[in-house]
Amino acid sequence: MNITASATSKNSAKIPDKIDILILGGGMSGLELAKHLNNREVENIAIIEAGPADDCNHINAGEDFQRADEFWKNEDSDKYAYRSWQSLSEPHYSKGTCLRRRVGGRSLYWHGVILPIESEILKYWPEKIASDLSEKWLDGPSLYTQVQSDILAWAEKSYDTNYRFKFANFEFNIAPQAIRTLGEAERWEAYSPLSYWKQDNKLRESPLIISGYEAVALIIANRKCIGAKLRDIASNEIHHVLADKCVLALGTIENSRLATQALYDSGILIEKKLTGLVDHIVQGFNVTIEHDKVPDKLDKLIESHPDTIFFSPSLSGERFNLFFTINKSDLGIELEAWTMGEQIPSVHANISIATNGETMPLSISCDLGDADNILIKKEKHELNIFWRDVCSNAKIPFEPLDFQTGFIIHARTMGEVHQQIRSPLRIVNYNVPITWISPLGTENHEGSTLPLGEILNDNHEFNQINNLFAIGPSTFPRPGAANPSLTTLALSRRLAYILN
Repeated sequence: MNITASATSKNSAKIPDKIDILILGGGMSGLELAKHLNNREVENIAIIEAGPADDCNHINAGEDFQRADEFWKNEDSDKYAYRSWQSLSEPHYSKGTCLRRRVGGRSLYWHGVILPIESEILKYWPEKIASDLSEKWLDGPSLYTQVQSDILAWAEKSYDTNYRFKFANFEFNIAPQAIRTLGEAERWEAYSPLSYWKQDNKLRESPLIISGYEAVALIIANRKCIGAKLRDIASNEIHHVLADKCVLALGTIENSRLATQALYDSGILIEKKLTGLVDHIVQGFNVTIEHDKVPDKLDKLIESHPDTIFFSPSLSGERFNLFFTINKSDLGIELEAWTMGEQIPSVHANISIATNGETMPLSISCDLGDADNILIKKEKHELNIFWRDVCSNAKIPFEPLDFQTGFIIHARTMGEVHQQIRSPLRIVNYNVPITWISPLGTENHEGSTLPLGEILNDNHEFNQINNLFAIGPSTFPRPGAANPSLTTLALSRRLAYILN
C-alpha cells in the first residue's frame, strides 16, 4: 500500500457516513492502535489527521536529513509545526513547543529511546494495567517485553542487557534505541507505525487514513460519544461523522481540548479546564574536550559504542535518569550530558478553553511546585558529580556547572546551545561546558491530563462518557522518568485487544 497516495487522495465525499472505530489522530499512538486492529482483521476503521501525508519519512531519513536537528529543535524551520494554544507561563509551553501536523506526527521526529516506566512509579497506576505492562499480558510476556522485542527486531538490533560500566559512581547502561541506518552516512530512522504499511503490506484492506481534517468537537448524546465534527482545513467545511467508538489519539494537548469540551458540555466539568499537565524536567550541558584529554574509559566507548546513548538511574534514588553521549568531531571530543526527571501531576498546571470567542481559545498555565524545584536542584548536583569526575580523569580544572537563571524566562535552552555548537562560525572554548535547560513542553513528553484510573477506566474508556476512549501520554497517571514512547506503544496494543 502506498500510504501517501492513499491518504492524500481521500476527500470529504469519500469519508464514510458511519464508522465502527474512529481514531482521531494519525501520530504514534493512533497509528499503532490502527496497526494492531488491522492485524486482528478489524474492519471499518478510519484515522483522521489534520496534517498532510505528503512526506512519511522520519526527519533523519528524508531529503533534508542534514537539517533534522534544526527541524526538531527549532519549530520555526519545520513547516509541519503548529501551536494551537497560548502560554500563560512563559517560557513554558511557548517557544520550542508545538504539534507536528502530519501523518506520522512525532513518530517521525523521536530518537527511538525505549525505556519502561520505573516499577516504583507503576505502583501509582491501576494494578491491572501496571501488571499488563510489566509482568504478563494475555498469559504471555509483559507488554513491555513484547513491544520492545518487536520494535528492536524491526530495527535489526539486539542489546546486551548485562553490559554496564561505572563512572563517577553512576552505573551506566546502554539506552535501547529502535533506530536503523539507511545505508547513507548519517541517514537513519526511528520506529514509526507507518513502517507497517510502507514495508509490511499484509495484502488486506488497510484502515482508511484521511488527512487534512481537524477534529473540531466530539458528538455526544446522553453521555455517549457517537462521532465527531471534522473541519476540512482546505475549505473550512464542517462534516459530521458518526462512529460506534471514538478514540482520542491526538497528543495530550489536543486530546485535552476535545475532552474538556465534551466533559463540560455533558455537565461533568464545572469549568472548561483539565489539570495535571506535566512534561519531563530536563537540563544538561555540552562541552568540547581536546582529543588528548578525554578520559580513557570514555575514549574506549567512542570506539566500542559509537553513536550510543548511555544512561544511569539517579545516585540518590530520585525520580530522574542521567544520560550522556560522546563522539568525535573535527574540533575535538563532543560530550553531552543531561538529566530527565519526572514532574508529578498537580493542580498547578492546566489546559483551559476560553468561553469568550478568542482567536486562540486554548491556554496553558503551569508552575513548578516544591517537589519540582527539589528535583531540579538534585539533577544539578548529580550533573556536577558527573562533570567533576570527567575533569578529574581528564586532568582539567573543575568549575561547578553554572545554570545561570534556571527554569525562568530568558533561560538558555537546549535548542539555542545546539544551534551555537553547529554554527560554522563557532569558536571552541575547550573544556568549558555550556549549560542549558528545557522549558516545560519542549521535550514533547507532555501528559497526564486524562489519567487511567481516574478520568478513564482500566479499558481506556471515559468513566462518564461511553464509547469514548483515549491513548497516549495524556492517559498516564504518573509519567515516571522514562521517555513515554515504549509505554505509548504498549497501551495502543492493549487497547486494540480491548476494542476487539
